[in-house]
Amino acid sequence: EGTWGLHPGDTVGMDSTPELLAGTCRQFLFSPDGDIEGLLLTLQGRTVQIVLPPGIGAEVTRLTTPGKRFRLLVHPQGGAADAVHPLYAFDSFVDSSGKPTKSPGAEEIKAMIAGIHLGITGAPNGVITVSGEIILVGEAGMETTGLKLNGKVRAVGHSRVTLLGQRLMIARQINGIDL
Repeated sequence: EGTWGLHPGDTVGMDSTPELLAGTCRQFLFSPDGDIEGLLLTLQGRTVQIVLPPGIGAEVTRLTTPGKRFRLLVHPQGGAADAVHPLYAFDSFVDSSGKPTKSPGAEEIKAMIAGIHLGITGAPNGVITVSGEIILVGEAGMETTGLKLNGKVRAVGHSRVTLLGQRLMIARQINGIDL
């Protein structure tokens, strides 16, 4: 943990040592669902495309915007020999010394439970906090953790920002219980 980007089990570009790129965000790239799935980066007059892993696009917009310079670690992804520009898989942002930054997505939420989140089958699969944050644990996680309305929750997991600006967490741990 500590960096974010490609996750264990991802194979895209992972057979190489991460490469440091420093450039200017040119524009975000969107999936058919409207999620940010990549960005174009301009460095030294050339354009490269950075592929982002699912779920971090909204966090990326908090760290960079078109026209802003930033630094990141990437893995060459390859692609077609006649590609318009090089393609890289995102690994992590880096600080001014070139070291990977801590994941803004790996977080902790401590809160009171104001509501129960139901999945599409109607079974409880998470909770809604008094501040409107959504913590998803899955149906089995609800049974294992015993989360209840008006109870307290301490969740650790990967967060993202929804299209409406609220935080949504996929929990890895609830009240000290690993999921």
